[in-house]
Amino acid sequence: MANFRAYLTTENVSLFAFMLLAEAASVIFNIIAAEPPAGFELLKNIGYLYVLGYWLEVDGRRHHHPAFKWPYCRGIFLHLIWMFIIPYYLFKTRGARAFLTLLIFASMYVVSALAGALAATLLIAPAFD
Repeated sequence: MANFRAYLTTENVSLFAFMLLAEAASVIFNIIAAEPPAGFELLKNIGYLYVLGYWLEVDGRRHHHPAFKWPYCRGIFLHLIWMFIIPYYLFKTRGARAFLTLLIFASMYVVSALAGALAATLLIAPAFD
């Protein structure tokens, strides 16, 4: 049990909670065939940048890896190439264990989408009765 508690850090919980809320809301909008408000999309994108940047910053301090240095403008850096930076960072700091972390990220996304689909089904089903 102590090993699992090591993963319940603030950055991991905030990343999962934000991903859960954002993806669940996106799936709900898709299922009910409604266009999400522009403000929602803007906040979702900015929130992802913030939460991923926070996670990388705290995780980088924890692992003290000299091969990963932040550029001057982190926001634009994360916005443009986050899909390359996250795997690169994980393989530099964790080696082969990065596959496990990437699998956890992918499963978090799937769980978030399924939670959104379940919530949309529960919200919409009474409307069709």
